[in-house]
Amino acid sequence: MGRVNFLSSLFSMTDEQAMWRVQTQDDHRAFVQLLERWEEPIGRLCARMTGDLHRGEDLKQETFARVFEKRKTRTPVLAWPEVLAEVAAEAVARPDSLVHEEAHRT
Repeated sequence: MGRVNFLSSLFSMTDEQAMWRVQTQDDHRAFVQLLERWEEPIGRLCARMTGDLHRGEDLKQETFARVFEKRKTRTPVLAWPEVLAEVAAEAVARPDSLVHEEAHRT
């Protein structure tokens, strides 16, 4: 690991700190940091849960949109990865999910 990478990782926010900043200060840069860290794992999770890579991609986007939409009301009881997994599972199971509706129309 290079010195610059080590220093930047040493001083970067934790997921919980970033989400706190999103919740309390509407910090869009903190949300982008969370998105960049977690978009691939959540995309893989959604694809595994649906068995469809494209639907998983759509659900990943829906997951992050819902997290951002509910940022002020969600109580940070769970750690960040568990929050994302919970919201992703809700998105997959929701019959009113945009992706779910699209899949049933075709």
